[in-house]
Amino acid sequence: MKETLGRYKNVHFLKITPADVPQFLSSIDCYALVSGLDAFPSTVREAQLARAPVVASNVGGIHEATATSSWNRIVENKDTEQWVETLNEFINGKGQNEEGRTYVISKFRWEVSIQEFEKICSREIRRKSTQ
Repeated sequence: MKETLGRYKNVHFLKITPADVPQFLSSIDCYALVSGLDAFPSTVREAQLARAPVVASNVGGIHEATATSSWNRIVENKDTEQWVETLNEFINGKGQNEEGRTYVISKFRWEVSIQEFEKICSREIRRKSTQ
């Protein structure tokens, strides 16, 4: 792949480790997830934690993983004009996605996930015991 894509000026292969990802995400103009099928991508949450503006496809659980904020946008896959407009706005905007970070911390911390899971289990146990 490097031989094929490496000849283009706008394609860069990065040598980063998983430990480098938060710093990398905090340095980018925006994170774009163009996808035709994505259940609940962790990359969208990781980008928001790093305060990166997010532009993502309106598929699967992306909407639930993305905070409603001025620095996050959900775009229809086939709307090329909206993609270009939004990416240009974010690239030229240089904003930080504080709302996205706050959303991810409040909704997806381990403690919150465990509490929600326990609620679901308790509800199902009560439901089964009344049948």
